[in-house]
Amino acid sequence: MPSIFVALDLETTGLDPETDAIIEIGVVKFRGETVLNTWSTLVRPERPIPPSVVELTGIRPEEAEQAPPLRTVLPRLRAIVGNAILVGHSIDQDLAFLRRHGLFLENEALDTYELAAILVPFAGGHGLSTLAQDLGIPVGVVHRALEDARLTHRLFLALFERACQLPEPILEEIVRHAASLPWPPRRFFEEALRTVQRGRFTDPSIGAQLRAKGLATPEAYLAPPPVRARPLRPRSQPQPIDEEELARLLEPGGALSRIFPEYEHRPQQVAMLRAVVEAFNEGKHWMIEAGTGVGKSLAYLIPAALWAMRNGERVVISTNTINLQEQLLQKDIPILQRLLSESGLADGSALRVALLKGRAHYLCPARLMQWRHTGPASVEEMRVLAKILVWLPTTQTGDGDELYLPTPLERALWARLSADNETCTAEVCAAWGQGGCFLHRARKAAEAAHLIIVNHALLFADAATQNMVLPEYRHLIVDEAHHLEQAATKQLTVEIDRFGLLRLLQEAGSAREHRGGLVGALLNLGRSLPPALRNTLAGMTRRLSDAVEAARTGVDLLMNALTAFLEEMAPGRGEYTRRVLLTDAERSRPAWAAVEQAWGLLAVRWGAVQEALNAIRTALTELLEHGFTEVEEALGLASGLSHDFEKIRQALEAAIRKPSPDTVYWLEGHGGEGDWGRVGLYAAPLDVGPLVRRHLLEPRRCVIMTSATLRTVDRERQEPSFAHLKNRLGAWEMEELALDSPFDYRRNALLYLVTDIPEPGQAGYLRAVEQAILEAARAIGGRTMVLFTAYAPLRRAARALMAPLAKAGIAVYEQGDGSSRRQLVERFRSAERAVLLGTRSLWEGVDIPGEALSCLVITRLPFEVPDEPVFAARSAQYRDPFLDYAVPEAVLRFRQGFGRLIRSRSDRGVVVILDRRITSRTYGAWFLMALPPCAIHRGPLTEIGKVVKAWLEDAMGPTENASAGVLR
Repeated sequence: MPSIFVALDLETTGLDPETDAIIEIGVVKFRGETVLNTWSTLVRPERPIPPSVVELTGIRPEEAEQAPPLRTVLPRLRAIVGNAILVGHSIDQDLAFLRRHGLFLENEALDTYELAAILVPFAGGHGLSTLAQDLGIPVGVVHRALEDARLTHRLFLALFERACQLPEPILEEIVRHAASLPWPPRRFFEEALRTVQRGRFTDPSIGAQLRAKGLATPEAYLAPPPVRARPLRPRSQPQPIDEEELARLLEPGGALSRIFPEYEHRPQQVAMLRAVVEAFNEGKHWMIEAGTGVGKSLAYLIPAALWAMRNGERVVISTNTINLQEQLLQKDIPILQRLLSESGLADGSALRVALLKGRAHYLCPARLMQWRHTGPASVEEMRVLAKILVWLPTTQTGDGDELYLPTPLERALWARLSADNETCTAEVCAAWGQGGCFLHRARKAAEAAHLIIVNHALLFADAATQNMVLPEYRHLIVDEAHHLEQAATKQLTVEIDRFGLLRLLQEAGSAREHRGGLVGALLNLGRSLPPALRNTLAGMTRRLSDAVEAARTGVDLLMNALTAFLEEMAPGRGEYTRRVLLTDAERSRPAWAAVEQAWGLLAVRWGAVQEALNAIRTALTELLEHGFTEVEEALGLASGLSHDFEKIRQALEAAIRKPSPDTVYWLEGHGGEGDWGRVGLYAAPLDVGPLVRRHLLEPRRCVIMTSATLRTVDRERQEPSFAHLKNRLGAWEMEELALDSPFDYRRNALLYLVTDIPEPGQAGYLRAVEQAILEAARAIGGRTMVLFTAYAPLRRAARALMAPLAKAGIAVYEQGDGSSRRQLVERFRSAERAVLLGTRSLWEGVDIPGEALSCLVITRLPFEVPDEPVFAARSAQYRDPFLDYAVPEAVLRFRQGFGRLIRSRSDRGVVVILDRRITSRTYGAWFLMALPPCAIHRGPLTEIGKVVKAWLEDAMGPTENASAGVLR
């Protein structure tokens, strides 16, 4: 590596170069592994250092006050760097601070974050220290400038080594595509290519093997290995599975306890297994609530696997989250396979399991080859193309989830390359080798699998396409079933905005953007056709380009009219989302006429694009029938676009002029920079129950719906009930089974109900919430997670708590600070003294066993925002919208939040409820009734710290205090 680089890192008082200040600078000048110079200095910031920055960096204000001002250290920094190439992690952020002072305006800069996103997409996180750990680089002190610069140097070298291990044709292609673009990593990959060509790196990868055989062509990496297993063949007469035989596996002394001596027998798990066996044997539908710790995954996996293997029938298992899919695939199913083998029930290695995702997840080789032929047209496209090219030699699945695509633009570019093309067929994709393309390989694997793992979205995509997505199946297990209605709603919601409409037009292409889209494919195709055909195709291409250009202006007119209507109905600016439910009353307003007029104009122009696409599709089909196979790629694009344009036309026509009574329509705007940043038109199903019934329940022989939280409370009987969820899902005839958690909540969980706090919305409520959090966190040294229902009070609490908790040595982590949920949870879990403030996504799916989470604070009962359009429309179907719909929905979310605390038998903790409505309103009792039986304490805000500490120290049993009792 002959070039000289300087690794640069700054510590600052915040992220805004206009208002924040540098407090430390660190640099490492290097050539390859040789360090040429190091230098660092503190800098006087001329403004206060926030407590969170003091906590993060360890730089004390008094130290910084003694440091030199920035103007006196910049000359030294400029002299050290000179004309060297700068290297940094998220380097643009640091350069924004320095370029305000005229530094490094001409220096090249390489971002290790961007390089890692290309070369290490699988990393657990893309922060500096996380990446270093994943690559085996020792990590010492972090968030100090010089140490971070040293770590950046080592990370840069590790990334360069990975680049040098790429197949040479991949490096050559990246360099070739980048040659005409101002893409900073071009220099990095040029250096890597030169190093490889000089033979300094030995490449042990698949690329080296292919080159040795002369097979290192671009197409070589697009042919997945074929699926050897044959599709399952069901037995003509199903063979029942033995309930007692399977139950013995989980009994004391059974096979599972022999394999795992730490396994604890749970009667609830055995009861669930028996119910699932009965469902498979007798063809029943069961709704099973299995409390935390029951072990429901194994309880349904064991019968499902044995039934599938003995009867040659697929069982589909649907989850809502990736986390549960990973748990099933990486933990539970390997245990299941070993259990089957060692018990003698079946050969566990013969159990075939497939993970199947939607079309949009898989790479389309044809689309990628077209893009590689035309080349990227922007830096953003170059970045995504580089990520895909680096990933191609190693992927076995073609699943885009293996890539790191963090921005909406990158994900939109992936969508253009995905197999989400209705005209994609196995015959066309057979051109990519025996395995077909990635999508069809995944489908073949699913056809041969005993267990098919999917998510709820794919389940409903299959339903929406009349069961054309999944292989035929008669047995279904739905885990995390409390999310089924929400997942169906999300999957079936149509969203139309300016960006999406213009992107679709761009995919069709135009004369001014001829490098990509269908127009680009047609221009390339024309070069290979006879002159007469070429001229005919050129005329059709011009017609399409002209229609696309006219439709662009129509899109602007429509979206401007929708924006004006939204502004009239929901005036105001700011960061908050504004929505308008489109009812008959709203459509009768004068301003809506402008929307209808704009759509009338666009509809004509949109139709012209469709007519041009249909003409092209007809012409290409005729050419294909006459043996011109080179038209297949363009024909696939034209057919897919025709489908997409018609889908959008129907959605707009329904939303604007012919609304369906079974659909909810609304406008939604997100404010930004003093104006509407984005306005969208949405349509969602009013009721998913008929869909669930028609496509999931009635056609299936056996359906299991399970979760830890399926029941709310029956108002009349005053007891937990499945009725609400059954009604929402149209699942009235399903058998019911409720299994309590095996955990001893009476002994291990205390519910503290604050008696003297104002109700939400009343004066002093937010201040009281902050005081309560402070009391609890100080008393037990952090170890507290706080659940909010909105970001505004969360941010206010973070500002109020940061300084006082910092004085007590307690860090505050807040959702919305730019960190991912996973990063936040891991940071909180590993911290000795910390408080985690979270909103909706932390109410469930967070697993923090042990003392790291000892106190859970629920600030407010989790009611849905009343004007959320789908919620409002569904509420209106009830005689008492609040009690019959809003409360049951909130109870389910409340139970999920409560479940974050006790995650193992040995866990002990306190849940503090800061919403007095739980005791002051009649419906509050239903929230309490839905919880497991636990100790309960009613007391004032000022005693929270004392009671929480006493409970955790086991100084107060569940009934020792006069004001304590036992819930249920």
